Order: sequence, then structure tokens, then C-alpha cells
Amino acid sequence: MAPAAAPVASLDRLLDELAQADVVFLGESHIDETTHRVELATYAGLLERRGGNVVLALEMFERDVQPALDAYVRGEIDEAAFLARVRPWSNYRTAYRPMIELAREKGRPVVASNFPAPLRRKVASDGMQALDEKERATTPGELMASTPAYWRRVDNAVRGHAAMMGPPPAAGDARLTSVQSLWDNSMGESCALALQRHPDHVVLHVNGGFHSEFWDGTARQLALRAPDARILTVAVVPSANPGVGEI
Repeated sequence: MAPAAAPVASLDRLLDELAQADVVFLGESHIDETTHRVELATYAGLLERRGGNVVLALEMFERDVQPALDAYVRGEIDEAAFLARVRPWSNYRTAYRPMIELAREKGRPVVASNFPAPLRRKVASDGMQALDEKERATTPGELMASTPAYWRRVDNAVRGHAAMMGPPPAAGDARLTSVQSLWDNSMGESCALALQRHPDHVVLHVNGGFHSEFWDGTARQLALRAPDARILTVAVVPSANPGVGEI
């Protein structure tokens, strides 16, 4: 007997459910154009359903560029000045710009959630103690451990990203200051802080799918910091045959 078909829901129904959450993680494939259109539709749909009370948070911006991001969203600097200060991803214009422009149009807050790239090498070579007071302001207040299952997935994935991630970190406490841990802790803390600052809002965090799969990684880091928050995760997975895709 063939397995029962998975339930299919409309985008409107999905958005209705997401609008009831405190935090929504959108796990993406970074270079898929359709995924980015879904993200924009999700952001727009949540703005409509929550009366504009949505905080957009993005892995694609790092915490040290928050002042420039705030200035652009408030209309205090132009786009050229903004892009010169924020180290945008190479596909920013086609992938993430539409969401930023919508936030700017609506005057809604945007959070740069990731750990600053300029600090990664410094931490890797000299440890967290090497950071000065200003640099520490952009690091998580507390580093919380990830699960063993998550690290097994990281170890499998890192083999294909060795050039970016560097050698796999040692087991145990040493992993707390690895790049992956700093990413997840920073993003999880950023979402928790956004909830505190905007308690009547839903936080929509866009990140690579790996960071929120299996309710682990960044999603778990948020849950550790905001245990009472209602958290929903969405994996936007490209399909070679959209006709048989599922929602």
C-alpha cells in the first residue's frame, strides 16, 4: 500500500499560522531565487497580518553593521552609503534587497543577527579574551553549548565547506568559540533581544536552512534564552519538480 500523501496547505493558511508565533525561522537555500520570493511573500504577509508588528532579522548582516542598517531603514543614508558599510552578500540585490526595501518603506525594524566576520579570525587565533570592549559588545553575552547531534551534522557538512569553516574544532568546550557556535549563539541571542525590545511583534529570522533544521542550532539557542516563546521553523526547500512539492 502506498504511503498516505502529506497534507498540503495554501500559503495563506501557512501565513495565518506563522502570524501566531513569537519567532519564525525561515531556513533557506542561499542561492535559490524562488526561495527568496517566498521569503519576501512571507515577510509581506506577516506585516499585513500583524499590523506591521514584525521584526525582520537576517543572518546575512553582522552585528557590527547594525548602526548602518538602522540609518538606512530610517532613511538617514542613501543606498550607496549603506552598501559601502555593511559588507553585503554577493547576491544581496536579487535575494535580500526586496525585504530591506519593504522594511524601509514601512519603517519597520531590521536586525543584523550574525557574528561579525572581522572578529572570527581574532577569536580563532587568540580566543575571546583578545576582544576589546567595543568588540565584546557585538558578541553573545553567554555562549551556550549545542547538542551532540547538531555537531555530528556540522562535522558531516564541514567536509564540504572546509575552505570557509577551517578545520573541525576539537570536541567539548573548545567548540563554544568555533565559527558555527558563534554564528548560532549570536543569531539566537539577537532574536531573544528583539523579542525583549519588541514584545508585541513577531520576529522573522532568515537563515541558512542548516541553522534551524531539527529545531537545533540557532532555533535551539533562542529557545534556551526565551523558553516561553512560541517558535516555528520553516524549511524552504527547492524542488526540481514543483508539481509534486509540499507545503
